[in-house]
Amino acid sequence: MPLPSVAQGGAHASVRSDWRGSGAWRGTLGLEAWAPTTLTPWIRADVTYLGALSGRQYAGLGVGSGVLLSGEGTAGGVPLFVYSPLLGANMHGVYGVHVNGVNVEGLLRLGGLSSVGVRVDVPLR
Repeated sequence: MPLPSVAQGGAHASVRSDWRGSGAWRGTLGLEAWAPTTLTPWIRADVTYLGALSGRQYAGLGVGSGVLLSGEGTAGGVPLFVYSPLLGANMHGVYGVHVNGVNVEGLLRLGGLSSVGVRVDVPLR
């Protein structure tokens, strides 16, 4: 049986601490939607510790979760958004490169809803 595939898109905002030695903390809040399975939005929150690598590269590990903004019910009649923080709970790894003022990242999430993704961050300051 083939695994289902979906496209995920959205926007996020991050706040990163100053680099202390070779590391920094980053908090991210995002709004995402998945297609074609659902266009119901997710609000996702992550905390990631980033470590500097050689050149303009960095990598990090973190944890996160989210809430599915859905009024759909489950078999037990409880709204799906009640269970969604458990489904969205994850550990994640990030590898990024800073290129021409933009951060390009690869992201691997492991949890109830595991995923692989690419993210482009454009700093506002």
